[in-house]
Amino acid sequence: MAYRRRRAVQLINEQYKDKYFFTAAASGGGIENMRRMMGGEFDMTWTQVNVMYDAWNGVGIFEGQKPFKEMRNLMFMGDQTVCVIALAKSPIKTFSDLAGKKISVGTPGSIAVTVAKDMFKAIGILDKVKLSYLSPDAGAQQFERRPHRRSVAPGSPFPSSWVELSRSTPVRLIEPTNEEAEKIGKVLTYMYIQAIPPNKAPGENADKPRNAFFWASTGSPNPASPIK
Repeated sequence: MAYRRRRAVQLINEQYKDKYFFTAAASGGGIENMRRMMGGEFDMTWTQVNVMYDAWNGVGIFEGQKPFKEMRNLMFMGDQTVCVIALAKSPIKTFSDLAGKKISVGTPGSIAVTVAKDMFKAIGILDKVKLSYLSPDAGAQQFERRPHRRSVAPGSPFPSSWVELSRSTPVRLIEPTNEEAEKIGKVLTYMYIQAIPPNKAPGENADKPRNAFFWASTGSPNPASPIK
């Protein structure tokens, strides 16, 4: 992921070398990106639509903070998939089967943690899961060493670290049931169910369509910047 960001910035700078210069700044993800733009540190950043909504209205993630109206949506960057992953030999087949299990949900403060908690709360198992706060890369490494673990990670449609892991360890993408999808959809209104096409993501039944939740990522500049 870091290499792709650096390469993207390199290509953008080559294209706009006479007008703009971009720098790839490391961060903890979409929520931190938004906070740093709100603080004036970033002129432009990427984030997710739900993070933008909460910042714009001063709710949810940004509850109690002044609504941040000094931004606009510059571009749609693509959809991310909520990947709930277990070993292919695991008996886990639905989201509700995660009750009582230890699950890696991302680093503290990341959008992955917020999404995972909201999803688990929506289906009534938040108080029944044991959360582990690892990055997707670290989660994949721990998964290989400790196969009792499960993971929730954003991908497009699959996290690169899990693509690598799947080459040596059979994994399963957990699909939500219709009932789970309905409950989650009522709470996480920015998400929608869509089928991952055959052969677009690894794991069990990769040659068939598999349903997953998607949500959008966007590029957002601060209007105070010269970026139009």
